[in-house]
Amino acid sequence: LPFVSEGEKCSLIPLALEEERVLVLRSLTKILAVPGLRLGYAVGHSQTISRLEKILPPWRINIFAQKLAERISEFDDYIQKTQDSIPLFFRGFTDNLKKLHSIKIFPSSCNFIFVKVAEKRLNASHAWDQLARRGILVRACNDFVGLEKDCFLRFAVKRPQENQILINALKEILGDGR
Repeated sequence: LPFVSEGEKCSLIPLALEEERVLVLRSLTKILAVPGLRLGYAVGHSQTISRLEKILPPWRINIFAQKLAERISEFDDYIQKTQDSIPLFFRGFTDNLKKLHSIKIFPSSCNFIFVKVAEKRLNASHAWDQLARRGILVRACNDFVGLEKDCFLRFAVKRPQENQILINALKEILGDGR
């Protein structure tokens, strides 16, 4: 949600504060670019939070996450800069992806782009493997329930230079340099 343009308008936090059966979980790891550090929070009705408190372990985060949480306000400018940059990076990235005829791009409102490998002689696992061999990690979606196996990948929007490296690799892998 932090990557979605005007994402707070879509937030269910107001409902979670009123309705006991709604709990909103938020992660800070993606917006702060610290995926290995597990840090997030829950927002909910006071009675829901009280029930949750009773069953959660006393040590919920490690010392690294705690230290980051204690200084979270120092990252406000970084978060804002990231939120301002992602839509610009997204547009450039998707414009370049649209030039590739071997993939189909699905609409997105966040910093991920979901694609279907449309090249008959290749599949998503092969594309994933070839990207990984080049040091480019993307999400293979073979474990997404309800999707055709070996057809879908998900890309994270990154800086323009990194996005271009992925585009160039896809052109080479998919034979889509037209």
